[in-house]
Amino acid sequence: AEVILHLNGQQICETRIDAFIEASNDRVFGLFHFADQTEAKVRNVRMRGSWPKTLPATNDQEAADKRPEKIDADLPKLVDVFSHDFAKDGVPNRFFNSGQNQPGGILEAASDGWKTHRPGGGPWFDTHVNLPLMIHGDFDMEVAFEDFKAVGDKFGCIMLVVELDDDKRRQCRILRIRDELQRQELHSSLSEIHHDGGRSFSARPPKKTEAAAGRLRMARRGTTLFYLFAEDDSSLFRILETEEISDGSSVPDGLHFHTMCDGQGETSVVWKSITVRADRLTVKPEANEKQRINLYAMNADGSEVRLLAEPKPGYVQLGSFEWSADGRQLIGDMSNGGVETSRILLMNADGSNIRDLGEGCMPSLSGDSSKVAFSQPAVGVMTMKTDGTNRRRIEQGGWGGQWSPDGWTIAIAGGNNITLLDVATQKRRMLLTEKQAAELETVYWNFGWSGDSRSIAVKALPRSGNAVVLVQDVDDPDSLQTVFSSPLYFPEDISLSPDGKTVIFPAYTPERTRTSMMVVNRNDLKPEFPFLLQFRNWNITGMDWSPDGKTIAFTATTPPETTEWPQE
Repeated sequence: AEVILHLNGQQICETRIDAFIEASNDRVFGLFHFADQTEAKVRNVRMRGSWPKTLPATNDQEAADKRPEKIDADLPKLVDVFSHDFAKDGVPNRFFNSGQNQPGGILEAASDGWKTHRPGGGPWFDTHVNLPLMIHGDFDMEVAFEDFKAVGDKFGCIMLVVELDDDKRRQCRILRIRDELQRQELHSSLSEIHHDGGRSFSARPPKKTEAAAGRLRMARRGTTLFYLFAEDDSSLFRILETEEISDGSSVPDGLHFHTMCDGQGETSVVWKSITVRADRLTVKPEANEKQRINLYAMNADGSEVRLLAEPKPGYVQLGSFEWSADGRQLIGDMSNGGVETSRILLMNADGSNIRDLGEGCMPSLSGDSSKVAFSQPAVGVMTMKTDGTNRRRIEQGGWGGQWSPDGWTIAIAGGNNITLLDVATQKRRMLLTEKQAAELETVYWNFGWSGDSRSIAVKALPRSGNAVVLVQDVDDPDSLQTVFSSPLYFPEDISLSPDGKTVIFPAYTPERTRTSMMVVNRNDLKPEFPFLLQFRNWNITGMDWSPDGKTIAFTATTPPETTEWPQE
């Protein structure tokens, strides 16, 4: 028997089916193309002879990928379900938080969904949305979209992300992207964080698509993650890639979706719906619910973290804690969120014997621990005895008096400089020269002395540029050094190591969702987050090195208490 094939009226193949191979020839006919390289549409198929008159169901076809069907078969087992239709149900703030984004992005609720418009203008301008949900165990998360458009000189994309609470804070990401060569693609990638706060990205080979609508989906079964995509209104998902990951839960604010533009141009999309299924879902507290800031201590290498103190009833936060020069006591403040409610607390180094010394904030002990320098709203910088008596003002226009460890000097922030007050003679001099101060708009409080009382580290805001951390030797005007600079806000609580060589302070992590301990050595100026993974879900607000360098006391909020998501 002979077989002849024609395509578009032209013969393209002629072959003979010999008798000896006839038994192994089941005469299955199909059309093939490389799905990641070309797009094919088949129309007007006519089959004569004893061919099947109908096509099998998609999952029953010989070349069908059986895995999506198996993944879907597990969906009823994922008993906690969050599902939201943006067109029908709008955009409630309780569940959709736009987070910290560059200005210019537009999120607009409309009758057909949630419209996002993200202009470019720089590297990876982003408008992203966080969900207050945390997933535990197996999960399945998908977001539906339409009208995806990206124009510009570089990249434009939308992205679905799940960030896991594992040893490398892995981010699992699936993207619908238009790249710098105008290629329309689907990407999947895994991102891991490092101790310096940087992230690495291991991208998988892209897949081609022209679909401007569809559903991005990620599904974890056990420790296998599946990246899936369904085009337009199709009910059929195809698996792009698989990944072996941990079975860890997601971090708080670890579920998010993005609209991004790199370079000049713009990206827009209409989000239609989102569905999250999991073995278990938990929900963060309301955003306006105040979290308690407690006082902790740990060894300088990050080991043996222990709780020292919590705010008393009626107060929500502790802050501005410093060690005494002999390392036996800690002093700081407690408030309900503002300096007008602040009170000064003195305690032993282990958190015992807490004493309330009365109104005031940002306290600092004298070298012999007999007196306290502190600030009081509408009054200025004050001193008092450690029993809370004998209060007197020493600087009306200042804010934040810090006693040097040797007890000889009180440094007071004011305007764009720091006043150094000689305690014995009451003489004053400025830390910065007139030229140095003229370049600054503000010098902040809660700065730190080195253990030898020779250097001061302080946060400052230049008249132009980003906020910085400066270090200055008090007896060397030419020693002024910028050790850190950031366009992001970071708390004004800076500490120097006892030897004056290392600066430690809270700074925003790469995800910009929390602050952690940033460490910078004055010699190499390489910023690092040595405890980022250890405290990956904490928000650290301030810290101080003990005089012997063995312990760091710090204030922080721990991961928020979550509640169970009700089953539907």
